[in-house]
Amino acid sequence: MKVAKLVKVTLITRVIVDVNATEQDIMELAIPKLSENLMDSPFENIDEIVEDTECPYTIDDSIDGGMIEKASNLLSMAYWDIKDAIRKIVNTNDQNSMIDYIDEVQVTEINEYKYSCKDFLKKINYEI
Repeated sequence: MKVAKLVKVTLITRVIVDVNATEQDIMELAIPKLSENLMDSPFENIDEIVEDTECPYTIDDSIDGGMIEKASNLLSMAYWDIKDAIRKIVNTNDQNSMIDYIDEVQVTEINEYKYSCKDFLKKINYEI
């Protein structure tokens, strides 16, 4: 299962500028140094990692048309129910359980008892 997290970072850098430098001049010098600072020592700059409660990740954000198309070959459900089936499979705690045992998720006869949830999600290119 996926969740949204917020990563808080503080970056500080020193730039030497002319006394009359504008904010734009200062930023043009600072941004490359800040970026380099973040790339060279990313973990040293992380202040906090917290749960994103304002805009949490939803599974629907990552289910695209290509996944639905691939899933429709494995599931024997109406096209509009497939997204809901994928959502149920993703939310299953035991990703090694067979998708046949997930409530209301119907696999096609040819795939009966063939895929664990994890296998199914790999097959449709869903990253867990």
